[in-house]
Amino acid sequence: MWPALSLYKLAAWCVQSMKSDDLRERLEESEKLMNEMERTWEDKLKETERIHMVISLTLYLGICHIYVFKNFY
Repeated sequence: MWPALSLYKLAAWCVQSMKSDDLRERLEESEKLMNEMERTWEDKLKETERIHMVISLTLYLGICHIYVFKNFY
């Protein structure tokens, strides 16, 4: 009888642990969403413009790199 009871408690603990991990993940996702909602449109626009500039610069440097090496050989 005792081993079955301890096995039951172990199973219950595992289920509770999984629930707490799931709840923790949901809490983190909710916090991220709340932080995103608190940002102003101006901040979001600035971030988008910065990302666009980085991508454009990366593409430009990649094209220049290809052009230089193509003409070098």
